[in-house]
Amino acid sequence: MGLETKTFAIVGRNRYPGKLHLDSNSLTFTGRDYRWAADLGKSTTARANEDLLIIQKDGKSVAFEIGPAADRWVQKVLNPPDRLTKLGVKSGQKLWLSKGFSRSFIAELRQHGASIVRQIEKGELAFWKVTNRQELDEFRPLAARLPEGVNLWIVWTKGTPAISQKDVMSLARELGFGPGKTAAFDGEHSSMRFARKK
Repeated sequence: MGLETKTFAIVGRNRYPGKLHLDSNSLTFTGRDYRWAADLGKSTTARANEDLLIIQKDGKSVAFEIGPAADRWVQKVLNPPDRLTKLGVKSGQKLWLSKGFSRSFIAELRQHGASIVRQIEKGELAFWKVTNRQELDEFRPLAARLPEGVNLWIVWTKGTPAISQKDVMSLARELGFGPGKTAAFDGEHSSMRFARKK
């Protein structure tokens, strides 16, 4: 759902040039003289006024000169995708999961209409959760069994020296996987999508 545009932020009587970026979790404006950010959720509201996108956060308003796309930005801000939509999970899909995922995540998948399979060869989407480099290496024997074109999400703990995004990308490249997008899995974990190159 990412959107990005060069624009002007209007704060009171001041007008600042910069870049506005929207992802599934937040809206951020970055300029030389002004920076601003808001997490999407109940405390952040949005409306369009002609060509302006007006955001209210904690009782304070900021306007952005978006142009005719202002209404589209409003809809994206007010209706961010849920986690499973961001991860590309579809109803009726067969998923393979490594150990370590919470019962609440598994219940979320099943409630979404996905089913869990025991063999990675039968998965249409795979999730591998790791907490350190050793666990990452344990994926090697399974990698060859993942069907071509099937997406793999590697999920790892944020902010720990035990494993980093660089470690994840290094192993994926070594095993012949092409990188896709990244997504915040939850408050404690990051994730990156890969697929075996055909």
